[in-house]
Amino acid sequence: MRKLGVVALAVCTGLLAVGCGSPPPEKFVTVSGRVTVSGKPLTAGQLAFIPDEPQGNTHAEYSLGDLQPDGTYTLATNDKGGVRPGRYKVVVWAWAEPVPAAPAYDASGQLKPIRAHVAAKYVKKETTDLQIEVVENPTAGAYNFDLSPP
Repeated sequence: MRKLGVVALAVCTGLLAVGCGSPPPEKFVTVSGRVTVSGKPLTAGQLAFIPDEPQGNTHAEYSLGDLQPDGTYTLATNDKGGVRPGRYKVVVWAWAEPVPAAPAYDASGQLKPIRAHVAAKYVKKETTDLQIEVVENPTAGAYNFDLSPP
């Protein structure tokens, strides 16, 4: 009986050593590119990759990146550098003026629109026509976007 206990302990220890039962590590790939509007760099703003659930990407986390003065960006997902492979919708927030802390209204009581550097369709996941698949080995320029002006 004692021998059986020693064998069971050795088997369990061996299984733990090879990682049996633990989930595989999450894979993140580097995603960087360049955003332009009519061929000119978009010099400020943010870009987000939002998981495209109807296309099979069920992760809940967005991947975000700040646009640099030359239009380039690199994405991160929470505290992880990179993006999980899969299909995404792409949204871009690039305002031509500071966004007010509270809604601003004009003299007639209408909400003042905030001018953007890009067409309004890019601001929401429901309206953007930008879709991308993140892969381990993308082709050069795979994550570059040339957007329409407002």
